[in-house]
Amino acid sequence: MRSEAERMYSDVEKRLERGGWLNRYERAEQRAWELLPHWVEHEGASNEDIDSFKSLLKRATKEEELQRFLKEHPTLLLNALIGYRGCVCIPKQKLGLSYVTDFLVAWRDSMGFWWLGVELESPRAQMFNALGDQSKELTHAINQIQKWRIWLTNQGNSARNPKEEGGHSLIDIDELLPSFVLIGRRHEQKHDNPLLRRQIYKDLKIAVHPYNWMLDQVRPSLRPKRKTTKPDPDSIML
Repeated sequence: MRSEAERMYSDVEKRLERGGWLNRYERAEQRAWELLPHWVEHEGASNEDIDSFKSLLKRATKEEELQRFLKEHPTLLLNALIGYRGCVCIPKQKLGLSYVTDFLVAWRDSMGFWWLGVELESPRAQMFNALGDQSKELTHAINQIQKWRIWLTNQGNSARNPKEEGGHSLIDIDELLPSFVLIGRRHEQKHDNPLLRRQIYKDLKIAVHPYNWMLDQVRPSLRPKRKTTKPDPDSIML
């Protein structure tokens, strides 16, 4: 004979089943597994990574060089952008057939996953021209982010659905997608316009920074490098 506690649990389980909550939980668990390959554990960027990025930034001429470095050393990007210990970091994420982000970054709290977009432009590019207007490179970067948002507005379910259903498994992502543009080197900016950059952030939720800004944000790891293992999906899901 079942105990009262067992009967109560069974009744709750049936109500959850009728409401579809158990199925939703199982689907969320599966989708969290799909994000595991992109999960990065970090406790600060290593001195070696910081020094290597400084050296690369001095000689780089194309954003692809920085993309490759940040793909191989994502802790530098993550620590600069959001500082969380464990994050999802996806390089070159396709959005449908037309768009590819340089990076999508996400962290998780009790309300779900929060996503950031990252668009990289040339380390040689200027942000603004002599009139204080956006350069063509900055305009291109902002337009790219706006196109991602339009796609997410029209295809949000496709973005959030599991891969087995033809989606991208980007749990909780929406069309707002706050984003960063990394462009140029600070000491080479001839006509910086911080007030306009602030306005771009206020109006569009797009933060525009030179690549050197990343080095301002990161802190060297106080611990020696250690081999990390992928977390259980329960640690990155609701």
